[in-house]
Amino acid sequence: MNTRPNRPPGPEHETEQLGTRGRTRRRLGKAALGTAPVLMTLHSAPLKAAGANCMASGWVSGNTSKHDEPEECGGRTPGYWSGSANAGDLNPSGASFQNHPGWHQAVEEGEAFVSEYGFPGIGNNYREYAVEDTGGDSEPGHSANPDVPDGSSHGEIPLTALGAVAASVEVLGLVGLPHERQIIRFGMAALLNARYISGYPLSEQQVRDIVTDTLNDGYYVADSGDRLEPEQVKAFLENTMNVPTWGP
Repeated sequence: MNTRPNRPPGPEHETEQLGTRGRTRRRLGKAALGTAPVLMTLHSAPLKAAGANCMASGWVSGNTSKHDEPEECGGRTPGYWSGSANAGDLNPSGASFQNHPGWHQAVEEGEAFVSEYGFPGIGNNYREYAVEDTGGDSEPGHSANPDVPDGSSHGEIPLTALGAVAASVEVLGLVGLPHERQIIRFGMAALLNARYISGYPLSEQQVRDIVTDTLNDGYYVADSGDRLEPEQVKAFLENTMNVPTWGP
């Protein structure tokens, strides 16, 4: 009869167990690495892809290649952002000022259209009339000084972001580009959409490129190589915040 006591496993047995566990860990590691790209892809996928009409290259080629109706792009109109403001008159109860404190602050601080807040690369010297602050003693747009006619200004100031987006503000320094005033108006609205409206398909830089190139050079070239004239640029920007359309 074998009376030899049981001995603990020798080094060769421990090596075999470690080798088995190591192979198991390696298999698990490879499996995890194999699934990581899938998980990352699922996590970073957008909830909803923008319609082709929401990008300049897709919009301008839509007439010849479209198979579907144009989609809503989710942008708000210039009227929303201006709060129906008159020259020199801010309506603090407007929805845009209530919903977007950053925009409200920019208006109160008089941020300019051509600035780091707006479009820093525009070379034109756009201005607006500086309407006298009545201090609440008279109606908006009317002078509190009896020696100054109603609606008159005291000099000119750089065009403000609010003045750019408000239809009632007269823009000075226009160079005669077709639809120049509307490109300024819809361009400012598009930039505010890109900054404050979640899901708006254009980035701030894309809006800046479109508007800056058009106002500086008189046209914009889309990623597709198509050239958009000022009328088309205005129509494209409007399409992202109003009734969606395909380009001409």
